[in-house]
Amino acid sequence: MTGERINPMVVKEVRQGLKSRGFVASLMLLQLLMVCCMLLYFLLLSQPQGGSGGLVGADVFFWAILGLCLLVIIPAQACFSLSNEREQQTMELVQLTRLQSRNIVFGKNASHLLQAFLLFTAVLPFLVLRYFFGQLSVSGNLQVTFTMIGLGIFLTACGLWISSFPGKATRYTLMVCLFLATLVLGVFILEELSYSSLSLTTRDTALFALFTIIYSRFFLWEAVARIAPAVENHTPRKRLISLVLLLAVLGFLWRFPDEDFFILMLVLLTPMCVATLCEPAQPLAGLRARPGKLQTLGWIFRTPGFIPAATFVFTIFFALFCMSLLMIPRMPHHAYSHEPLVFAPVWLNVLLYPIPLMQWRNVPSEKRILFYLVVQLICLILGLMGMFLQETIWIAGDILIAAFPMWAFIDIIDNGGNYSQLLPNLTFSMLLIATILYRPVRHFPSFAPAISLPDPRDAENTPPA
Repeated sequence: MTGERINPMVVKEVRQGLKSRGFVASLMLLQLLMVCCMLLYFLLLSQPQGGSGGLVGADVFFWAILGLCLLVIIPAQACFSLSNEREQQTMELVQLTRLQSRNIVFGKNASHLLQAFLLFTAVLPFLVLRYFFGQLSVSGNLQVTFTMIGLGIFLTACGLWISSFPGKATRYTLMVCLFLATLVLGVFILEELSYSSLSLTTRDTALFALFTIIYSRFFLWEAVARIAPAVENHTPRKRLISLVLLLAVLGFLWRFPDEDFFILMLVLLTPMCVATLCEPAQPLAGLRARPGKLQTLGWIFRTPGFIPAATFVFTIFFALFCMSLLMIPRMPHHAYSHEPLVFAPVWLNVLLYPIPLMQWRNVPSEKRILFYLVVQLICLILGLMGMFLQETIWIAGDILIAAFPMWAFIDIIDNGGNYSQLLPNLTFSMLLIATILYRPVRHFPSFAPAISLPDPRDAENTPPA
């Protein structure tokens, strides 16, 4: 009975993964690098001074090897998991079984995590051996280990989400973005380790665990929605996960009224907002949701597409803006600033700026996020040019800057925010929302084609076969 309850996709993927050359090569390479790292420890300890200063560099090398295992190898395999099934034309065969789309995605995720666990257990003897080389911080090592495990879980879920896209250009672009984000985060962690100053408070630990769990579930359901048939509507689950994260963020901001913490929350919410704005519009699910009834708030949570996604993101930022109004009087006097009030509308404009252009171009769902990223890159280049012109030719005016959200965002980072920028940015946000809501019937067409019945008189004139 126990074997029947296990997801068959987990058994299949683990069996294939352990037999693959990639897993065997990764295991052998990991063991070889760990042996080299232990030899480095021995060489440093054999020096006359004891090598106490060089042990920090050896620790950085050790954690870099462990990060290569958890943050690079397993997420890279996940980035090609679903796309390989599609290229080998086995996805339809798997979907013809009684396995649902969520069983396929969650089964592949569990198999990748089991492979990462096997690679991590192969490193545990070397992790224990390090304690014989000198005094090491047990709590610091546990914090770094759990941080890497959490990041590995999150990156694996992101890899499965990337592999659910059918276009190669979209997948490779998202892989580059994910690699750059991981590289920046890895460099930050290694820099903190080199100075031995990495310490997580209770708030940081709870926040990191919460974001890891919620974001992993969100991107897994995004992957499920992209490979699922059109009759399945997984939008309510994604909206509910986003709502849980929003309530958690509002609770953290009320408990810790800090300007830097507020901006960090906005940055951490950005991937979820971008994925929501670029989600595929499932026609049958959209027709079920009855988009004409705008008076019910449930329409935002159960309908996929441009309009409910933009409305939902606007609702998130409106809640954050109201929280900033309540947070500023509770901030210390020396930390008082106008940036929380202005940063939320400006960042909302930055996120919504490509959406009307995507509507006008009628971009397909599989190329939507690629088009979004390209437009944001162009906006970033134009924003840097506008910032350069502002500093050299002295172009002033908050209304002019508000029409270019990336320019306004860079200007706030450089010069800080003020109340005079608030009204133009809010006005521009409302104009973007009005543009997205323009002619909503156009974005919910009747996808059922008109069926023309054959004329019985044609059958009489048809010659026999």
